[in-house]
Amino acid sequence: MAKDPATPNLGDVSEIILAAAIAARFRKRLLSRDLRKLPKDKPIPLGDLPKIDAADIKDVLRVMVKKGGNDFDFKANFRKYDTDRRAKIKSKVFDNIEVTAAIPEPSARYISNEQNWNGIQDLFLSAVSKVNGDRNITKRAIFTEFNLQKDKIVVSGEGTKDQKGTKVDIRLDLFTEAGQMRPRKTTQISLKYDVGQFAQAVGLEFKQFGKVFGDLGLEWESYEEKFLEAIGGSEQTLLEKRYRDRDKARDSAEVKALKSAVKQMFKIHILPQLKLKLQNEQFKSKLALYAKEKATKNESGLELVSFTKGGGVKQQDFGPRFINAISKNDWEATYIENESEKKSEDPTIVIYQAFADSSKKQYRLIQFRYRFDAIRQKMGYKLQMRTYVEAGGLLYTI
Repeated sequence: MAKDPATPNLGDVSEIILAAAIAARFRKRLLSRDLRKLPKDKPIPLGDLPKIDAADIKDVLRVMVKKGGNDFDFKANFRKYDTDRRAKIKSKVFDNIEVTAAIPEPSARYISNEQNWNGIQDLFLSAVSKVNGDRNITKRAIFTEFNLQKDKIVVSGEGTKDQKGTKVDIRLDLFTEAGQMRPRKTTQISLKYDVGQFAQAVGLEFKQFGKVFGDLGLEWESYEEKFLEAIGGSEQTLLEKRYRDRDKARDSAEVKALKSAVKQMFKIHILPQLKLKLQNEQFKSKLALYAKEKATKNESGLELVSFTKGGGVKQQDFGPRFINAISKNDWEATYIENESEKKSEDPTIVIYQAFADSSKKQYRLIQFRYRFDAIRQKMGYKLQMRTYVEAGGLLYTI
């Protein structure tokens, strides 16, 4: 087996850990000694279900790793018996819990080595916090334990299966004994780890800006002539150029020209439009729906979840409260320079809470950032610029 990577993709690793945590929630049921406390006819309080911890997640993860296939499709199956709350005993009816996750090979090799788990304790803590605090997951766990029906509980980590067709990274579904899926009230999760980016347009061609600004009703097409002039008049020349390595590409005159052109576009063309439109409540409603669509593709019951350093978790369900809060609050826009840690001068426009400090990320709603990227090919590295739509602190807390 190849040597474990020193630094795995923590987004990929977070996915399999959260899938295991959700499975652990359905697996960890009331012990026999607790059954006498159950109310016979009243709803069972959510707090009565025992909390999961990191050890519970690791128990599930060990089985997933052991039974994983050759293509790093991890899986595990568990059988758990329902509780008869009237008789206050464990019944003979059982549920089947199935959990799967497929992640890329480097991260899969990393998570397959249990010795590496001590280095990612924050991810386990984030998963514990998410699952124990999620009322919907807890309600469904209570439902399946006490309904005295043979349920199939399916937790699927599928973020790497269809990156373009869906935003779903983790899906939870319940099925009856006959194989009929129960109505999905949630839980579908788009999972991030300590990154702001939740949508993007990929490519250095000018037309890519339409994917970011077009849905907001911002006029962007008329800047094309100035953009092409700034980069030497031809996108094709840049598309055909190859560089010896990523550093040469990043530091090239071509990337500097691209960023300079986009800086002027953001400051002179896009920013004034945003400043004006943010005074309009109808536009602010469009902005809220824009954020929802970019984060979820408007998939029903999908929430955006972000694990943070230190074992925290942030989330947003983009429900009516979110839409109303953006529509009714006051917002401003500004251009930010030289903010990235690497001083790469990524052109960035920030939308933030009016009368707040735009430099403090907790007051930001979203931002648009243009950054360098390159893809490796046989003849060297090809430029592949990206325009990110990124979450500020307020996107999760508003």
